[in-house]
Amino acid sequence: LLITLSFDTTEAMLLGAVLCVLFIFIWWWFSGRCPSCKKYRARKVKKTTLIDTSQKYEKKEIEDPIYNNNNEKIGHTKRTVQVLVTNKEYRNDCFCIYCNHTWSDTHTETDRRDLN
Repeated sequence: LLITLSFDTTEAMLLGAVLCVLFIFIWWWFSGRCPSCKKYRARKVKKTTLIDTSQKYEKKEIEDPIYNNNNEKIGHTKRTVQVLVTNKEYRNDCFCIYCNHTWSDTHTETDRRDLN
C-alpha cells in the first residue's frame, strides 16, 4: 500500500509549524515529573548551584570563499581555528509541589567561542 500526499509549499510549512508546536507542548507537558508521586508539571527548583567548571580547546575547520575581480566565487580555502569550550555543571535542588518530595538533578551548559 503506497500513500502519497501532495502539499504545496504553504501547506507543508503550516503542517511543519503545527507539528513543531505540538512537539514543544508535549515536551513541556511531560517535563518536570516528580520521581516519588509521578505527577507531571510538579517540579519546582529551590536552588541552583554551580558545582564544576572546565575549559578545553577544540579545533574547528572553517571554509573561506575566494572571489575573483568580478566578485564571483571561484573556490574556497580551508583553515583550522581553535575554539575555547567552557562546560559549566549545575546542581538543581528541586521539590514537588504536590507531595513535597525533594531531589537533586544536574545539567551542563556548554559555551563555544572562536579564538580569532
